Amino acid sequence: MKKALLLLLPFLFVSCTNKSGEVMTDSKMDISMKLYIDDLLIEDVTWEDNDSVHALSQLAENILTINMHEYGGFEQTGLIGQSIPRKDKQINVNPGDIVLYNGNQISVFYNPSSWSYTKLGHINLSNDKINELLNKESVVFALK
Repeated sequence: MKKALLLLLPFLFVSCTNKSGEVMTDSKMDISMKLYIDDLLIEDVTWEDNDSVHALSQLAENILTINMHEYGGFEQTGLIGQSIPRKDKQINVNPGDIVLYNGNQISVFYNPSSWSYTKLGHINLSNDKINELLNKESVVFALK
C-alpha cells in the first residue's frame, strides 16, 4: 500500500500545476477562456476555478457577447442572457475584478465597491488602464 502511494505521489503534484509548471491554488486554476473588451484582447486575466466560471466557459465556446453599460461610477454591467450557478457572498471588489451578480449579470469594476457577488476573475492591468477601458458609457464584453 505504501509503495503504491509513493508511486502515485509525483502524478498528484503534476495534476496541480499549470502549463508553466507552477503550482496553482484551487481558486486560480488555468482557464483558457479569452476576454475582449471593445475588440481589444485582454491577455492577462486570472479566472477563478468555480462552477460559475466553468458554466461561463461553456457559454463562451461559441462566443458570448455582452453589451455592458456604466453603473454607479464604479462598474460596467450587462446581462448574460441566462442564469448560471452562483455562490454569492459579501466581498470587497477592486478595479479589474470580474463578478457574477444575481446569477445572470457580469460586472467588471474600475473603482472599488462592496456587495454580494460570486467572483469570476480579475483583469491584471494597472488601475489607470482599467479605468481607461471601462470608465465610459458602455463597452462590449466578449468571451471566446
